[in-house]
Amino acid sequence: MAKEEKIVTAKKSNKGLIIILVVVAVLIALSLLGRYVFKSVVEKATGISEKGGSYTFKSDKGDVTFDSGTKLADSFPKDFPIYSGAKLTGSFSANGKDNSTGSFTVWESSDSSSKVGEFYKTALPSAGYKIVTDLSTEDSTTLSFEKDGVSGFLGITKDNSGKTAISVTLGTK
Repeated sequence: MAKEEKIVTAKKSNKGLIIILVVVAVLIALSLLGRYVFKSVVEKATGISEKGGSYTFKSDKGDVTFDSGTKLADSFPKDFPIYSGAKLTGSFSANGKDNSTGSFTVWESSDSSSKVGEFYKTALPSAGYKIVTDLSTEDSTTLSFEKDGVSGFLGITKDNSGKTAISVTLGTK
């Protein structure tokens, strides 16, 4: 009799385990489905979509994309000089229906703001960009520049953490 009780108990515990596994599988499936449905509803209601850490807002006037800093905007000029060793920390881009584009990109560097500023005062003209305005102090540099329908501003300054922030705002027509 003791052997029969063990078999019945084992069958009951296996049944319980199977029920728990089925419930967990159903909950996981519902969670994934709910996330998909929620994402679809939010996208339709707001026009904002998310893909791989990038958020895009679409309207009849154009698209705006915010990126988590993992990549440059598609419209960012391939020939624009990037300070060696600078770490990309954020980017934003906009595309108008009239084919105009804009972007704002931020990097950080451990080098001094004056060293980074001197680099750009040389590198921009070397890449064919005309420096239109140069406002430099001991702690910061602001340059405006243009080249072949691309114009922009470059700001270089120390941030609160002691690193040098390099921000570039670009626009094209």
